[in-house]
Amino acid sequence: MQVVVTAPILPVDVCANVAGIATAQINNCPTAPRHPPAASSPSTPVGVVPVVVPPVVVQLRDRSLAKWPSQGPRIARMRTVVSPLSGDAENPALLAEAERQYSQGWPDAFTIESSTTALIVVDMQVGFVDPQSELWVPEATRIAPLIGQLIDEFAAQQRLVIFTQATYPAKMPNDMPLYCPPIADGQLATGHPYNAIWPAFEVEGHYVLSSKRSYDAFAGTELDTLLRDAGIETVVIAGTMTNFCCEGTARSAFNLGYHVVVGSDVCASDLVEAHEASLRTLRRGFARVLTAATIIVELNSHAERRTPDSRQ
Repeated sequence: MQVVVTAPILPVDVCANVAGIATAQINNCPTAPRHPPAASSPSTPVGVVPVVVPPVVVQLRDRSLAKWPSQGPRIARMRTVVSPLSGDAENPALLAEAERQYSQGWPDAFTIESSTTALIVVDMQVGFVDPQSELWVPEATRIAPLIGQLIDEFAAQQRLVIFTQATYPAKMPNDMPLYCPPIADGQLATGHPYNAIWPAFEVEGHYVLSSKRSYDAFAGTELDTLLRDAGIETVVIAGTMTNFCCEGTARSAFNLGYHVVVGSDVCASDLVEAHEASLRTLRRGFARVLTAATIIVELNSHAERRTPDSRQ
């Protein structure tokens, strides 16, 4: 039930209660007008300055309209629906800076040091890359060759490459099957053809993380221990899907103290809008978002290529 409540004049303390904040005292209420109350308003208590309240749309949780202010507890049960403040429009510089951060990020946040950087290839499995699969992400098929180039570059520098392999048993530790019927049908279970890493990738010599049971590759797996044992400080994330497993893994990596790089053209989603929205959020506050070509250039600029004889 929605009603429009129009209250031309109310005492400050009543207005504060309606807004769901602590009762405002006249001495510290910034909204109080600087003129005395009208003498013709006998209902206004002495010493209380009236303020003008614009119409407010409220949605009641019961059928009756509470009366102000004696029904304060019921007022508190209302959910107030208020139009957005116009303050943003009055701060174009603030909005412009926010847009800059979402679209450009922080290019100089950190450098990609080859010796302490690992590549995490997220869930590039047959089920997500094969067009015959119900789980197919078409963009994952398109970016697979570019991810292959990134894998080759890390392999050439003898750097750590980790393939996450989403594996969902019959009994799951979360509600994943409720949101994805093919998973509920066992299409990513151990031994299912769709569970395998995409065969175009050279997996031998790299680490396959098959304990992944959720969007986040760190949750309940050995990934953090593996990275720390290898002295890794920066992770580069590629794979699918951008706005689920890639983003979830990137956020956890950030929270665990790693530098995070997300490949803008080596991550895939099923909707371009979802892909871009995810990258914008990551770019502003979690990761450097770079193309595969830029990642390779930075790796090479800080690389000390090792030969088999130089390995310890």
